[in-house]
Amino acid sequence: MVRCIAARGATEATKDSALVAIILNDEGLPAARAFHEALESGATEALKAMRDSGHFIDVAATGRLKRTYFRSQHYRVPTDATSPPIDSDCKGKAMLYAGAAVPGSYDEWVPVLTSEAELDFLERFNFVGSSYGQVSASTMDDFAGKDGTLVCGLHIVPHALEARDIREAFYKDKMEDKHADFLASKITISDTYIVTTDERTGVPAGGL
Repeated sequence: MVRCIAARGATEATKDSALVAIILNDEGLPAARAFHEALESGATEALKAMRDSGHFIDVAATGRLKRTYFRSQHYRVPTDATSPPIDSDCKGKAMLYAGAAVPGSYDEWVPVLTSEAELDFLERFNFVGSSYGQVSASTMDDFAGKDGTLVCGLHIVPHALEARDIREAFYKDKMEDKHADFLASKITISDTYIVTTDERTGVPAGGL
């Protein structure tokens, strides 16, 4: 594990839930997926006890742990910053998760995700950093039954109000112009989560 960012729900809809972003090196991904699958199945007595502890509501209700795996292929930071989001102090900031199935290949969307217009949009909300990538696997309802290329993004902004505003503006402003294809793909952006812990292990600053 390179870093783990844990966040609690900050809205009425998410107050009893948490969003955890775990950043791994490539060699750590198979082990993480194996652990999640073993947790779902209760493969050992210890994992069965963890699964049935009541802390994993999704597993109890559906038998699945909601999760998405994606490689961080592109990141954005404010124009006055040079470090990737992994080097930012995220404690106390707000985090949003976005997922979409887009037409065409991921490479076709790189010019949009890395455009100056995209950066200008994010800077309106004083964002700390954003990371984008193509989804390799997911159990999230966001992607269920969708055709196209699955894309995921993680956005960190200073406050919950800015997170709410960026979420509303994304749906309203961007969907009306060149991001119309995202509207057709029924993009999903999570409710706001507030980062409560911020730990990293094993990799020095700038290590990814």
